[in-house]
Amino acid sequence: MSLSFTQDIAKEKVFQEIEKYLANKNFNIDKKDSTRPWGGFFVINESQAESFINEYFSHLKKKIC
Repeated sequence: MSLSFTQDIAKEKVFQEIEKYLANKNFNIDKKDSTRPWGGFFVINESQAESFINEYFSHLKKKIC
């Protein structure tokens, strides 16, 4: 599944499609907010942070603090 949207798609539909996309990737959404004037956000379960980073930011190197 890939995401592709046109400019005229309703924000609610975008959020629905992204939620489905994340579910297909086995990410659990703890919170979501689609009420922001600029769009909104999803909060992925913190226990899945490493999986999320590996999926979308694998090009970044992990820093050890």
